[in-house]
Amino acid sequence: GHGGGRSDPRDHRDVRSGGGDLDWFAGLAGQVPPDYLGLDYCICCSLPGTKIGALIGRGGEHVAEVQRVTGAQVSVAKKAPNEGIEAFRQVTITGQLLSVYAAHLLLMKHYNDEEAQFAAATSAGDRDRDRHHRGGGGGG
Repeated sequence: GHGGGRSDPRDHRDVRSGGGDLDWFAGLAGQVPPDYLGLDYCICCSLPGTKIGALIGRGGEHVAEVQRVTGAQVSVAKKAPNEGIEAFRQVTITGQLLSVYAAHLLLMKHYNDEEAQFAAATSAGDRDRDRHHRGGGGGG
């Protein structure tokens, strides 16, 4: 044996390849017996505490939307009183199988949207700071 890796590297999906992945995922879901799809499932993930606010949305709007659209229940662990900046919080998603995965997908979209906005704001701030430090031209 060669450890716990995949048996065939061609099994790995390159998610950048576009719409074909949706067909691939639908194909996998189609292989699951319908009886299994109706059962309740739970998945958990840990995310940086500093990003939880963006994930939840103002007044919980993102979580409410995800629950309404998917039918899954989403709960986020409460902030510990002594929670530091490095802390992670657990997000728990429960519901029928496809609902759970759909909810996770939408939550990750909110999470990554926030990451992209943060990165854009940070690089814009860097550009402003660089322009300021270079002096921006001036008289002579």
